[in-house]
Amino acid sequence: MASERVYKYIAPASPGELIDCTNYTIDFVNRKFLQVGIDPTQEFNVCVRIITPSRFVNISVDFLKRLYSLMGHILSHILDTTVKYRRFIFLENEFVLLTSMIYRGECMLVIESKVEQGCRILLSPKELMAIQNMEWTIFETVTGKTMIVRPMILLQLDQITEYFKNYYKIEKEATLEEFVTIIKGIQIELISKHVPKNKYSFINQIKLLATEQLAGSWMEKLNKSLKGVEENYGPEDFFSPPFTQLSRPCKQPKKTVNDEYDGPNRDETNNLKDFFETYDSGKPTR
Repeated sequence: MASERVYKYIAPASPGELIDCTNYTIDFVNRKFLQVGIDPTQEFNVCVRIITPSRFVNISVDFLKRLYSLMGHILSHILDTTVKYRRFIFLENEFVLLTSMIYRGECMLVIESKVEQGCRILLSPKELMAIQNMEWTIFETVTGKTMIVRPMILLQLDQITEYFKNYYKIEKEATLEEFVTIIKGIQIELISKHVPKNKYSFINQIKLLATEQLAGSWMEKLNKSLKGVEENYGPEDFFSPPFTQLSRPCKQPKKTVNDEYDGPNRDETNNLKDFFETYDSGKPTR
């Protein structure tokens, strides 16, 4: 007797949070939503995410554009009642796979992640139509976050790391985890006082949602600064803390009294010409 195959569901890891995230409802009853935000783990690029209570799929903006360009073909295939169980691949890249399948007697669009195991979203024709109706709104949001929000976040990220570099002393051998721990202990109010005022502040979201990226940026900027100092002054002088250096008074030159053959003193009224004339005659100056 052949053994039955048992499917064991493995819950995927929770998705990372998006900065300045905008949410759109695809199907509230089935708890399907579309998010547009800045992904710190992807070099702060704009990310589109379809998410349910148990799964999620991240989609790049370029992939979403290609999906919309194929929307007519996808809908005609899914709405065709003559289509039986036949898996059809519409679109694919190294991160996402777009296919169709029959689920509970209905043809569905499947968006599956190729990097997150077990992450796939099934979209019914009704849900796909809802996404199609959001096309202009979604791309308007994407454009705003790409052209306005992302540059502001990168600017404030640089301002925060510059403040950390100048005001917090960390050992050269410190690890990324140690940088992260220090950042978590710094109060937001303290950061806000030392960072230039911006019309739209993302300081709280950067500190909370991009802690590792902030620590990495701080570490990189600090290493560049230390490398430049070592090249100019040498590592030994720079890494000696100011409070451990002995303050040695400069030695004052001894005050000597000029001999009558040493030449004129500053107080003498004879000028230099007179001195040389006297020296050439072999007579000492008085």
